[in-house]
Amino acid sequence: NFKVGGGGPGGGRGGGANSLPTSLKPLGKLVCEKIRPGAVIKWWKRNDGYVIFSLQGNRYCENIQRQHKANGIVIVVHLESGTWWQKCQDPECRSINFRSPKYSIEPAVLQVVLAAERRYDYSSSSPSE
Repeated sequence: NFKVGGGGPGGGRGGGANSLPTSLKPLGKLVCEKIRPGAVIKWWKRNDGYVIFSLQGNRYCENIQRQHKANGIVIVVHLESGTWWQKCQDPECRSINFRSPKYSIEPAVLQVVLAAERRYDYSSSSPSE
């Protein structure tokens, strides 16, 4: 199981506790179980097609190849390209605008999410007709 929490910047829709929409649950599960196992997340979906997962309890940084001491990381997913990457909240990594290489989202997960997204209307927070 995975947990989700509050929203974030960038417009669009953010998540309160256990509020990840059905269309994004496979993506949340992928982030929590395979990309950064065991992480508890906050999430938000921006209007430009990005979904951002703010990870708590996991500070592993690909830039320094270890956990940050105090600052967390985010996983940025771009649905259109089917890719994700890691960014850091750490001042050192932010100063160099560090972003990990892009990785592909598992095709089966991406297909399910995109199909569900086509049926979901975020402006009303309910499935579209």
